[in-house]
Amino acid sequence: MKILHVSLGLPPYRTGGLTKYCMDLMLTQIEQMNEVVLLYPGHHQPGSRSYIRKDRVEQGIQVYEIVNPLPVSLMGGIRKPKKFMKTSHMDHYVTFLQEINPDRVHLHTFMGIHRSFLEAAKSMQIPIVFTTHDYFGICPKVSLLDSEGGFCNDYGDGAKCIDCNRQSYRSMTLFLMQTKYYRKWKNSNLIKALRARMKKTITDKEMKKKVVPKTTIVPVNPKLAREYGMLRSYYIDMMRCVDYFHFNSTVSKMIYSQYLDVKGEVISISHRDIVDQRKIREFHTKDMPLRLTYLGPVDTYKGFFLLKECLDHISQTTNHLWHLKVYGGGYVEQTKEDQSRYSYKGRYGYEQLEEIFNETDLLIIPSLWKETFGFIGLEALAHGVPSLVSDYVGFTDLIQDGQNGMLFQPNSHDLIDKLLIVMEDREYLSQLNRNICTMDIHFTMDQHAKVMTDFYCSMKNSKLYKDHLTLGVMH
Repeated sequence: MKILHVSLGLPPYRTGGLTKYCMDLMLTQIEQMNEVVLLYPGHHQPGSRSYIRKDRVEQGIQVYEIVNPLPVSLMGGIRKPKKFMKTSHMDHYVTFLQEINPDRVHLHTFMGIHRSFLEAAKSMQIPIVFTTHDYFGICPKVSLLDSEGGFCNDYGDGAKCIDCNRQSYRSMTLFLMQTKYYRKWKNSNLIKALRARMKKTITDKEMKKKVVPKTTIVPVNPKLAREYGMLRSYYIDMMRCVDYFHFNSTVSKMIYSQYLDVKGEVISISHRDIVDQRKIREFHTKDMPLRLTYLGPVDTYKGFFLLKECLDHISQTTNHLWHLKVYGGGYVEQTKEDQSRYSYKGRYGYEQLEEIFNETDLLIIPSLWKETFGFIGLEALAHGVPSLVSDYVGFTDLIQDGQNGMLFQPNSHDLIDKLLIVMEDREYLSQLNRNICTMDIHFTMDQHAKVMTDFYCSMKNSKLYKDHLTLGVMH
C-alpha cells in the first residue's frame, strides 16, 4: 500500500506528540513493506504561487514540501483569520497526487494545508483519513480553552475568539518561524532564549488575568468576530472532505461529533520508543515524602497551575510529606517555601524517562483541555507507575479508576481529595502498581501499524471492526 501522510514536518524542526506519532507510524509502515510519502507545509517564497517541491528522502520516507503554504500557528493562536483562508489553485495538487498516486491520504493536521489539496484528493477518489491529534480548525488555539482557562462550549459566533487570540503570534513572527533560517537555527541558544522570553511574557499575562478583575469592557469588533466565524466554517468544510476519522480516544470522538457528522473509529495510539518495562515497585511509608512527578509544559492548559494551587493548599492545611518534580519547558517564580516542595528540572529527553519514573511514586496529568490522548500516561503505564489523570485526557480510555490508576474531575476540590487519598494510604499505590503489572495491554508500534493498515483497508468497503478497549486495537 502507498500512503501519503500530511503532517507538520520532521524532527528536529517539528516536535511533540503529533510529529512523534506520525514519524514512528511511517517508519513502521515502511518496515511492513508499505511505501510512504510525507507532505508538509514549508517555507514562504514571496512573489510566487504555491507549489510542491521534492525535499529529500529521510529513512526511506519520500519527503515533499509545500512552498507558500497557509501559515502554521502551532499553539500560538491566530490574529488575522483571513490569512488562514487564502485560496490556492488545485492544479499543482492534482499534478502532485497523479505523480505519486497514493492509495490513501493520512492527514495528521489541517495546519498550513489549502482546502484545494483535499478537494483534489476527493476529485481523484483517494480515500482520506484524519487522526485527531488536536482541535485546530475548530479552535484557533488548538485546545478549546477560553480566555479564562475554562472549556469553550460556545465561541460566541467568533466574538470570544478575539479575546483568546489577542496575544497570538504576529504575522511576521509566523512568517519567520516558517523560514529555512529558523528551521536551521531553531535550537540555537539565541532562538531558545527568545522563545523563553516570549513564553514568560505570555505566562505572566495569563497569571495576571487570573488575579486582576476585569475593570474595562473591551468592545467587540464585529468584523473580526465574523472572520473568526468564517475561519471555523472554512475548516469544518475541510473536515467534511475526510472519509474516515481516526479518533485517538473517546474524548476526541466526543468533541468532533459535536461539530459535524463524523464517520470513523477510536484507535488508541503508541510510538516506537515505548517498551514494556513494568515491574513491582516499592513505596515509602508516610514518614517519607511522596514522590510526585509532573511531565509537560508549565502552562495553564496543561493544568500545572491548578496542580500547584492544590498542592499549596495541602501544604498549608496538612502535615503530609510530599515533593513535586517538574519536567518541562516554561517559567514560574519560586518562593523560598516553593524551593523545599518543588524541583524544576527543565526540559527532559526521552532517554531520561526510565530514571525519572524510577524516582516517581505517582505521575500527575492535570490537563484542563480535552487532551486527545497523552503519551506520557502510556509511558508511565509501560514503567508500572500509577498515574492520577484528569478525566479530560484521552489516555483515560486505558485507565480503570481505582484499578490501574486514578481519575479526577479537573477542579481543585476533586484533585485535592484524590491527592490526600494517596498521601494517607501508600498501600493504595502499591495495589495500583500490582494491577498495572498484570493488566493485558500491548505497547508495540508494530501491532498498532497493522491495525492502522486494517483501518485503511476498511475504508474501501466501510466495514469497520468491533469495539475493543486494548491499545492499538479498534474500539
